[in-house]
Amino acid sequence: MADTAEKLVQIKDLTRETSPNLRDHFPFSEIRGNQNPALDKLAKWNQSPEKFFILEGPTGFGKSPVDIACASHAKTLPGFGIFEQGAYILTPQKSLAEQYMRDFKDMGLVELKGRANYHCNKWSASSGENPASSSISNSRIVPKPHSSNKNPVSDPTATTPP
Repeated sequence: MADTAEKLVQIKDLTRETSPNLRDHFPFSEIRGNQNPALDKLAKWNQSPEKFFILEGPTGFGKSPVDIACASHAKTLPGFGIFEQGAYILTPQKSLAEQYMRDFKDMGLVELKGRANYHCNKWSASSGENPASSSISNSRIVPKPHSSNKNPVSDPTATTPP
C-alpha cells in the first residue's frame, strides 16, 4: 500500500508537456485500473464532434488527476477562432478548488475566485463600498422592471388597483 501511495506522489511536470497522447498528460507515474477506461473514453471524445463530456465517479475514483490530464492535453489541441488552447476546471466547492491547488499548483494550475475574494481599493472608492466589508450591500441591488416581484413602489409602469 505504501509503495502505491509513494508512486502516486511522484508528480510529472506538465507545464512543458506537448505530447498529442492524452495518457502522457496524466500527472502521476501510475494510472489506476478504474482511470484507464475514463482516459480511453476521453481520448475518443477528443476526436469526436461532441461538445460535452461528463465524468462521474465515487469518492476516491481519481477524477482529479483525470481532469488534470484532460486540461493539460487541451493545450496541445488547436484553438477555436479567438479562443486559445487550454481548459478550465470548475469546482462546486471551495474545498475541492483548494485540493486542486494543493495537489497540482506546481503544474501551472492557476486559481481564479469570485470578486468577493479580492479587495480592490479603486472599486471600493468608486462604488462607496466599505473596504472592511467583504460582502456587497443589499442597498445597491435594484430590481429590474421585468422582475417577477413587481410592486407599485419600485415599478413605475405598474398600475395600482382602483
